Amino acid sequence: MDLFRRMVRWRVGLGWYVVALGLPLAPTLAATSLNVLLGAEGPTSAELPGGPASSRPSRSSFSFPVRVGAWEEPGWRGYAPPRLQTRRSALVASLTLGALVAAWHLPLMVEGQVHFSDSC
Repeated sequence: MDLFRRMVRWRVGLGWYVVALGLPLAPTLAATSLNVLLGAEGPTSAELPGGPASSRPSRSSFSFPVRVGAWEEPGWRGYAPPRLQTRRSALVASLTLGALVAAWHLPLMVEGQVHFSDSC
């Protein structure tokens, strides 16, 4: 329960969350605007938010991270470090966790390389 409380506790003002979530939009909008100003075609209606229904993500694409990957980061970053640091220094705990995370993701990286090399 403590892990969940730490996940939903706001540590900064609402304005900073708006900045953090909105900041990635700035370079995207700037690059798109610059491309259009330099003569490129603008985005199609299917590429814009609120475009045709066929281009919108399905409900399952939103639920997938919640069902599968949303608990990975709280586990790696919220649950494991305090437990690792009970008997180890912060440096050793971080290096240990880094090795575990790398080993956990290695099969996905190897699979990605196999698929990439097959398509070339």
